[in-house]
Amino acid sequence: MPAKILYVSTAPWINTGYGIQTRYIARGLRESGFDVIVFTYHLLGGPINYDGYVVLPAPTGSQIATEPLIQWYKKTGRNLVISHIDVWAIGPIGNSVNWVPYTPIDAPLDEYTLEINQVLQTTKAVIAQSKFGEAQIKKVVKDRKVYMIYHGIDTNLFKPVSSFEEKKELRRAFGLPEDAVVFGFVGQNESERKDIPGLLKAFSIFLANNKDADAYLVVWSGVKPTPGRAFDLARLAKRYGIDKRVLFPSEEYYTTIYSYDFMPNIYKIMDCFTDAEALDPND
Repeated sequence: MPAKILYVSTAPWINTGYGIQTRYIARGLRESGFDVIVFTYHLLGGPINYDGYVVLPAPTGSQIATEPLIQWYKKTGRNLVISHIDVWAIGPIGNSVNWVPYTPIDAPLDEYTLEINQVLQTTKAVIAQSKFGEAQIKKVVKDRKVYMIYHGIDTNLFKPVSSFEEKKELRRAFGLPEDAVVFGFVGQNESERKDIPGLLKAFSIFLANNKDADAYLVVWSGVKPTPGRAFDLARLAKRYGIDKRVLFPSEEYYTTIYSYDFMPNIYKIMDCFTDAEALDPND
């Protein structure tokens, strides 16, 4: 029987890691001949058409609603749910639908991680996003097939600079010295999954130990602090005495002018990409 897929995740028009993956995965499934519908909590009201497929709304607008998901599954004649979200957030829907989660695992699993283990037992199979996640899932799921598929990128957009002159031109546009050593990070300034404060401190130590280094750090993230959710990155850079060597986007630029097609330019100005993961080994 051909798969008629209900894909559950962030909306494909959202420019976050999950949203961009949804955009390309849903498009790829459609172009491969699969009947795919997307269900997302980023849509309220009624269904819409997007990129050649239907997007269904979750009534809550803030989280995946399990009962409406199951109702849409039945109403639209689906025979497979692929979720791209934390499994503990979606619950044991495998008791009601054929379910294969494409799931992040960002911490070790054992016999005590019941919120995840019990949910995974209701799946038909599991797809991990990293070798770490695959290994952890196999520790607690013994009778299900476990696959691993990395996140992907659009290689028509994300590719090396065509010449050193292109890199120099981009650096001038960003206000960076043409011949400096540029480190860079891209990621959300939200919660403790990204250790951006640790990255800033590490860069300050690097500069202290290499006083002659003409080095800069690009941190492409939201700078505006939110109590309990986001760090005050600009203040932290000043605290470590590196504010003249760190480039942040302005809040206006980051939230209103930024586009996905522009993102490759941020990577092109870097010499070295730095990872600032604290609780996100699946990235």
